[in-house]
Amino acid sequence: SPGAATILPAETKKLEALIKALDERPSLRLEIAGTADPVRDRQALSLQKLMAEMHVRWRRERGRSAAAEEVMSADDEQRFMKELFDEHQKKMASVLPAPSADKPAKPPTPDEVRQALVAAMPLDEDGLRALASQRADQIREHLTGEGRLSDERVFLLDVEVTASGHELVHSQLTIAAAP
Repeated sequence: SPGAATILPAETKKLEALIKALDERPSLRLEIAGTADPVRDRQALSLQKLMAEMHVRWRRERGRSAAAEEVMSADDEQRFMKELFDEHQKKMASVLPAPSADKPAKPPTPDEVRQALVAAMPLDEDGLRALASQRADQIREHLTGEGRLSDERVFLLDVEVTASGHELVHSQLTIAAAP
């Protein structure tokens, strides 16, 4: 899923079939290129960053009284988004729709505020590359964990940050003959 490195259950089944096929063919090896989608992952990671920033403010406000299992209320979330929006409003001007002569300026909706804050969250290429690397590591760990495949048969390639055009981000696995 965008912004996550966890292997989805449907993909786990595919990896299990791949383990079985590679186990039957010891002369083959697997190469994994972790990937990140610069659009979908950037948006998901920026939203995670926004939520983390709001949770920091929420916990700071509640002090030690906030229990670990407590969830921020929708009202608190809206309030913190508004605070962040007000703090970063100069940056937001380029993201929010500009008022036209036909329509007077109106306050942005909560969805517009969230979208503007997500768009304004700084996220560099390193964050996307780190996510792609985590994805490849997760796949490798699944394939080699518990003695399934030997480490010598599973290789990590350089990560790729390219638009996937899919709802989910697909990592690239290549089967090659062992040298």
